[in-house]
Amino acid sequence: MNTICNIRLTPEKVVENGLNFGIPIYQRLFAWDGKQVYRLMDNLYQHYKSHQYKDTPYYIGALSCVRLNNRYDLIDGQQRMTVMCLIGIAVNKDYKFQSSWGKFLSKGDRLHFIARSADSSYFQGRILGQVNGSKPNDLMEEGISTVDGFLQNQVDSELRGDFCQWIFRNLSFFISILPSSYEGDKNLLNKYFENMNVGGKGLEEQDILKVQLIQGQPHQRDLIRIWNTACDLSQKAIKLQANESASSYAEKYRQAISLCRKGDIKAAMDMCIGSYEEDDATTIGEILPIPDENEKSYDTPRNPSLISISEFLLMVLDLQNYNENVQNKESFYEQQLLRAFSDEIIHSLDIPKFYEDILLYRLLLDYYFISLEREDWGLNYDLVLYSDEKEKMARCRQFEAMLYVSDTPLYHWITPLMHKLKNEGDIDADKLLDELKALDRKYRGGVEYDHLFFPEVKVYWFRRLEYLIWENRKELFKQDEHSLAVADDYIFVSNRRSREHIIPQTPKSESNLRWDDSDEDTAIRNSFGNLVLISSSLNSKLSNESYDVKKAYVQSYQKRSMGGAIESLSLLLFHTKFPDLDRDNMRDYIKEYGSFTYNDILKKSF
Repeated sequence: MNTICNIRLTPEKVVENGLNFGIPIYQRLFAWDGKQVYRLMDNLYQHYKSHQYKDTPYYIGALSCVRLNNRYDLIDGQQRMTVMCLIGIAVNKDYKFQSSWGKFLSKGDRLHFIARSADSSYFQGRILGQVNGSKPNDLMEEGISTVDGFLQNQVDSELRGDFCQWIFRNLSFFISILPSSYEGDKNLLNKYFENMNVGGKGLEEQDILKVQLIQGQPHQRDLIRIWNTACDLSQKAIKLQANESASSYAEKYRQAISLCRKGDIKAAMDMCIGSYEEDDATTIGEILPIPDENEKSYDTPRNPSLISISEFLLMVLDLQNYNENVQNKESFYEQQLLRAFSDEIIHSLDIPKFYEDILLYRLLLDYYFISLEREDWGLNYDLVLYSDEKEKMARCRQFEAMLYVSDTPLYHWITPLMHKLKNEGDIDADKLLDELKALDRKYRGGVEYDHLFFPEVKVYWFRRLEYLIWENRKELFKQDEHSLAVADDYIFVSNRRSREHIIPQTPKSESNLRWDDSDEDTAIRNSFGNLVLISSSLNSKLSNESYDVKKAYVQSYQKRSMGGAIESLSLLLFHTKFPDLDRDNMRDYIKEYGSFTYNDILKKSF
């Protein structure tokens, strides 16, 4: 059957040759979202409609396999093979198993999800029209709906049947079969990926580590379930159900964390999603770590977690014998995973306990630390921790966002807080905020006013000030409801790194607010009271613009004529406090504002 390497394969050719495929346990779950599936369908349709390409195959690359008896296990290409099946399900929604696409689906036998009984049950049920009782795979369901929606809404009705048959005959790929000598030899397999020309890449370190840690361990499937759940940072470990309240969702996390603390890992795992399940498939000892596919032309979802998989695993290792001394932490967290997890270190670990810690720390990460939620309108932050007082949750969320955009190393706040959470138990929103502030003070210390002058002033102090203005917004803007509403909507964004003068030295447009060339004016102009932090894009628009232009920028938010969130609360506060600024009082106001923001706001947080 290796002759299949020499022919162009299509769904039609797969049926003719009686080929069946498997997706091994080490492969990631199906990851294409609706946008990616839609883009593929649109490309296919444009290709189909073109007279130039009407009879030309549409290639989706090569699939790499290892032959196992009468099945081909996909080493690279599982996303593409899965989406082919989803197209078949959408087209064959009348369950006509003697139709072309019905034969391709083969009643669910064409593609086997090894050691994933939930996905296998859902997939076969979807093909047979028997989904009752099956746990749905949300991304697969989205993919099927996307294909069906595209066919109904984008394809001319008179072309629909012919287009589906065209995909069946022309959606083309090749198969590359690895020699049998590659099975069981991760070095040969890795070298193959490094040299292949179909978008492959070297083995990911975490995939190699996953196998190294469980070698010789009992209950390996339980361990790999924990790993796959805890190290999948693309989603929360516990699923938020439709219409579920925030308090109910938070309670699930508290229960799962409590179960972990009591040692009932199985019960905690049963509350989680995304773990692979047992089946009669490959033994763990035969599993080889495989990289994620590099799907050409399709974007993959960005990681919503504050930290990477590598950072998470290094943190768990650091916490095994935690030392508060941060002297060598930077080099520790910058090292490669396989260097940190040397053979000596692995042999010294209590592996079952290490895996229990992986799950506990992952649940704590989800519950107590923000995740990045990318909405259509921009970035938002989500926090599972719940309190009946929304302001308390909001303060934790905003302070963590401030630490995040300030590039605060995780070993200065996340790691020590994790250590405290594990050893001292759960805390509420008030205590969390206190701990976060204490850790930040310990790391940043304080700053003298003389060190807040342009250009030496560090970006961090503006961000600390922005948080404090937001935290005290109800008091600071109590006389101006419009400014208070603007402050309520403030969001921390990491691209705000440009220090802009409120009143510039040489404004572009006509303005009465101009500085003299004296040393005194230079000092006032470059002082903290005349500086705000904004993004480079806004800086390019406002740089050296007159005070009136910047005032109009603030007023556009106050009047709600500008959408989104204002970039600087300090700029908003300045304009709110000094609405009558003019050439005669500008120096006094700048000095007064600098003294106020430093002594009455910033300094009190040291």
